[in-house]
Amino acid sequence: MLQKSKKHLRFESHSFFANSCSGCLVTRQVLVLIMATTVRPLNGADGYLRWKESMLLRLHTVGVAYVLFDDPPPAPASGEEESAAAAAAASRKRARDDAVCRGHILAALSDRIFPDYVRHGTARAAWEAVARTYDGAGASDVARRMLDDLEVFDDGGGGGGGGGAATLLEQIAHAEALAAAMDCPPSDGALAHALCKKLPQEVAIAAIMRSSGGGGGGASMGDVWHVARIMEGFRVCREGMGGAPRQVRQLRRAGAPRRRLHGKPPPPTAADEESRRSTGRPPQRRRSARPEVLLRDRER
Repeated sequence: MLQKSKKHLRFESHSFFANSCSGCLVTRQVLVLIMATTVRPLNGADGYLRWKESMLLRLHTVGVAYVLFDDPPPAPASGEEESAAAAAAASRKRARDDAVCRGHILAALSDRIFPDYVRHGTARAAWEAVARTYDGAGASDVARRMLDDLEVFDDGGGGGGGGGAATLLEQIAHAEALAAAMDCPPSDGALAHALCKKLPQEVAIAAIMRSSGGGGGGASMGDVWHVARIMEGFRVCREGMGGAPRQVRQLRRAGAPRRRLHGKPPPPTAADEESRRSTGRPPQRRRSARPEVLLRDRER
């Protein structure tokens, strides 16, 4: 019965909107955009933030989001027929928009939580009921604890998009989001001061020195972002040039010949074979590319 009622609600919401579209302010192009805006059904607190923003996008596109935030207009004074007729038309339009908005909200709830909110008769009541359940219950305290528990930042992350470690820039953005979620968020300078204790030493020192050079007292988040973006650019450049920069640096520290860093030595040339036959040893120029060594080999 639940499955049937929810499917019927979805069909009723979409068909009602489509049938009334010709005489209202929504065009065919907007209707196509609405249907293309997929909203994953809400099934718990984990997906609430994305669900909320996706729903607001859809409701604003439809043109009915105002019923969630605007109060109904007051009734006109008695004796004014034109005002009364206009007010009646506005009231009918608002009732229709409220029904459409409520239908979109309920249709975007999973079967598990749908029965808990279908009892609400208006769009605002359903929207506020969902928000009471999932929107920010204890989020400020959780955000503060998460910000305090952040480990020392790593400037050698592997690009968060591929499932690896988050980059330095992503970690700073995450810290800013946690601070903004608090009931009393820290000031720009206080947040920068707290992050400088967790950032890599070279980033923190450069941010503080940049602020001091400008005559400021302490680093700001603008200083932190400026230095972090430069450091991230260096990291990307190193990876692009070396392919595996850490392995290259380890081989160089161990004293490995540079010609073996990127594979096997090149095959000997005819000049190499002639030099080997005449001297009985490998050509010296293979062990070094210094100009004085090449000149000495040529004189021989």
